Amino acid sequence: MQGNQENNHPAKRDARPAGIILLLLCFASASLYQLLRFSQTLLNWKTLNSFSLSYPPICLAGESLFWALSGGFTIWGIWRGLRWAPVFCGSISLGFSAVYWIKLLVIFDVSTLQTRWPVSLILTIFGLGIILAILNLKSTQAYFGKNQDKIT
Repeated sequence: MQGNQENNHPAKRDARPAGIILLLLCFASASLYQLLRFSQTLLNWKTLNSFSLSYPPICLAGESLFWALSGGFTIWGIWRGLRWAPVFCGSISLGFSAVYWIKLLVIFDVSTLQTRWPVSLILTIFGLGIILAILNLKSTQAYFGKNQDKIT
């Protein structure tokens, strides 16, 4: 009985669709960037503290570590084909975008906002659109074990 359950696991049943591979690459890149940002914050702590920054190094380090760990957890869930992974992936993507826009609107100065917002808006819409489109593909839903058959 247990052998049948293992064979029904989505990751063992089908190869990972191209959309899943793309999501894994995107989340791996973002997580590695956040890990690098975290390490650079720690390495340059004294220098960052010497500046009068509106965003203190402790916040920068904490935020970077949070996103790196969240990304790693998402990668693990997607790789394993776990049922909660698509919802978590979408939630993390929306949360990251929301935090980015809150920081852009509240923390950064007006000149930064005036020059960044159009490109940031386009990239946010495009990025979230791609992620949500991939998560809603039939191949992706089949990979995560969602039933595609509708009962009428």
